Amino acid sequence: MALLLQATHGAGDPGQAATKLLNQMVAKAVGAAAAGWHYYLGQDNRARGDWPASRQELQTAYGLAPERSDIKSALAGVLVAGNRDDWQQGLQLIQPVLDEFPENPEFRNTRGLLLARLGQNKAAAADLEFAVTKLTNAAASRLELAKVYDALGKSQQAEQQRKLANAARR
Repeated sequence: MALLLQATHGAGDPGQAATKLLNQMVAKAVGAAAAGWHYYLGQDNRARGDWPASRQELQTAYGLAPERSDIKSALAGVLVAGNRDDWQQGLQLIQPVLDEFPENPEFRNTRGLLLARLGQNKAAAADLEFAVTKLTNAAASRLELAKVYDALGKSQQAEQQRKLANAARR
């Protein structure tokens, strides 16, 4: 799946042939296979910065396989960029995933971002504090944690997180 998706980004005839094959495979897929294709398409769109397309593909995947933690987590991550209703839905999606995998920093980060958007800063801080110490690239999460600390009146901790985020970006 991943190799075919990558090939669709190629130029010219090879990229077009890969796209045609991908579209045929997705159209013929059913059940778990279809969910898998839509999940990978959603992740690919997200990586390329196409958030609306990512959301659409991940919602389709979730509709086909609502029990899959990877799909719930990915969809919740996309919903961070949405509105208040999206953030509530994202929390509903990520919570059972965290119940199953409480030590996963990506999942804690997603919940922390959603909680921050909802103004639940104390709970957001706990999740983001956990996540930033374990994520490979935590600069964006550190900046979000700085905003949470500002909202909590913890200006020194906020400034420290901004410095750590800027150092990581160099």
